[in-house]
Amino acid sequence: MKNYIYTYHSNQTTQPAPEALTAWNSWFDTLGDALIDGGNPITGQKILLKDGTIEKDSNDLIGYSIVKANSIDEAVEMAKNNPLANAPGCAVRVYETGQM
Repeated sequence: MKNYIYTYHSNQTTQPAPEALTAWNSWFDTLGDALIDGGNPITGQKILLKDGTIEKDSNDLIGYSIVKANSIDEAVEMAKNNPLANAPGCAVRVYETGQM
């Protein structure tokens, strides 16, 4: 099995409703042992450039999770029930990690 990172993206600027947390916990429960790290929200971002300057990032990244699966297709299938997968203005991106 390999690890996969889900990154969560949204153009929404309002805080999630309390029932959203319930939806997240329910989705995490469906993942069972495949859930490696439920992750955290991203609350601030900056870009460090190679010349040492720092810029504010306007990316829509709002959080991440890490799961394990047999293939990227299986990881994508597991992500389909994520609360953001079908929410307006939102996206879930799936990345396969490799060995160093």
